[in-house]
Amino acid sequence: MLGHYKNYLKSKTMENKETVYLWVLDYNDKATYKYAVAIRENPNDYRKMLRDVGHDLAKIEWMLSPYYEAINASNDMRVDDVCRPHTK
Repeated sequence: MLGHYKNYLKSKTMENKETVYLWVLDYNDKATYKYAVAIRENPNDYRKMLRDVGHDLAKIEWMLSPYYEAINASNDMRVDDVCRPHTK
């Protein structure tokens, strides 16, 4: 993840304080959270924020994204699966 993060930072200017979205999958309560945050150069700043709002870092996955909404890919299934037979 760190490589993607560094590449993303290189493509943005820090002066404009652009907002990105910090998406969190929390396995403790089986929920997804989204936080609007400013770009930080140090990923530990995000980890600190996540701890401060109550997330257990050992039981979450997180990522930065420029997207405000989740992408609905359920209509774009490339292969059949047992839950959605005959979808392509």
